[in-house]
Amino acid sequence: MLHRDFQHKKTGIFRMFFKNKFRGSLTILCFAFILLGLYYYFLLSHLPREENTTIPTIDVPEVKKEEEVLEQLNHDNNIDDEQEEISNPSYAIPVIIFTYKRSEYLRKTLDTVFKYLPNNKFKVFVSQDGFDATVKQVVDSYGSKIAKHFQRERIVKIPDNPVTRIPEYYSIAQHYKFGIDNVFSIDPTFDRIIILEEDLEIAPDFFDYFNRMSTLLDRDTTILCISAWNDNGMKDYVSDPTAVYRSDFFPGLGWMIKRKLWDDEIGPNWPIGFWDDWMREGENRKGRVCIRPEVSRTYTFGVRGGASSNQFSNYLLNIKLNDEKVNWNNFDINSLIKDKYDDQFLTKVKLAPLIKLDDIESYNYKGVTLRVEYKSNHEYLEVAAKLGIMPDIKDGVPRGAYLGTVTIRYRGNTVYITTQTQSPVTYLNTPPYKLK
Repeated sequence: MLHRDFQHKKTGIFRMFFKNKFRGSLTILCFAFILLGLYYYFLLSHLPREENTTIPTIDVPEVKKEEEVLEQLNHDNNIDDEQEEISNPSYAIPVIIFTYKRSEYLRKTLDTVFKYLPNNKFKVFVSQDGFDATVKQVVDSYGSKIAKHFQRERIVKIPDNPVTRIPEYYSIAQHYKFGIDNVFSIDPTFDRIIILEEDLEIAPDFFDYFNRMSTLLDRDTTILCISAWNDNGMKDYVSDPTAVYRSDFFPGLGWMIKRKLWDDEIGPNWPIGFWDDWMREGENRKGRVCIRPEVSRTYTFGVRGGASSNQFSNYLLNIKLNDEKVNWNNFDINSLIKDKYDDQFLTKVKLAPLIKLDDIESYNYKGVTLRVEYKSNHEYLEVAAKLGIMPDIKDGVPRGAYLGTVTIRYRGNTVYITTQTQSPVTYLNTPPYKLK
């Protein structure tokens, strides 16, 4: 019975698949394709692999917190910026040295310039006021190292009602315009210029410093110039060769300016005398700043024949010229952009404990940060004189000040000499900033 039922079912199955010849052939063909596919799969899976064949892998990115992502983006941006600035400079930078008739000074300056000149990116020009033969001999002795030697006929224009009749104050200003205009006229690709004088010695990292800081002129329109000089850079008042500051006071004595700023604004309005004080006037500075180092990258050795009659000579002769190696490629250039710098700078000033000037000696060599306040120009001059820094204010701005604050190192400490609010609100008529 069981056997008959099975036979009956078996017969029904075969009848279903082989009801006609067409269906039977189709079924056989399907089975054949399946068997053929299994055979080829077996062959391919057993073929020998080449030794250098690798199987690509996919790395799954690590999920980071939002603050980690932002930090990484900032880091990546800084790396990209550095690679672009350092590896592929897009412009040559002219260096002009102004001279009159101090040939021995000029030679000393040129020797230090060529000693530390890194490559052909910097082109050296000399502009001579007059036709002193010994100066020309010095220039000629350097041959093709000097790209061009300009000579100006020394005709000095003095205004009808001059502040002084000392011709040097006017000839220097007029010579500056002559020299800078001539350098820019030579090559339209010159985008900025470094300005030196015949009595300046430069530091070993002078050109590296300017090469790095130069990019700030393209990034921050609040910057007027890059300077190598710290007015309060006497050896007892500085310590960190890597520190760089913003300053509302134009320092001069080795500085860089952009061509566009010169062509569009500074050059056409250049004064016939007292050019450095003119640069410090608020209506010309227009709230812009200069970048300057803590430890100067220039040193003035001129004690004879200058226009200033050795004003502040006891301070100038004690300026420390940097002699330490600094890798400027690692310097965070973004830290000097106005918004970021102001936040960090003002925070540090406000956190510094306020002390009385008479108590400052009790903190000597403790490695602390202190704050001393002043309320007027006169009071600042008293503070500066007591501490031993340059007691001078131009157009309401103390030498080296930023937002009313002068930063110095004093007997092992950092000291902020500041207004009561540590901000420009204590100034009138902005720009310029003028103390009450």
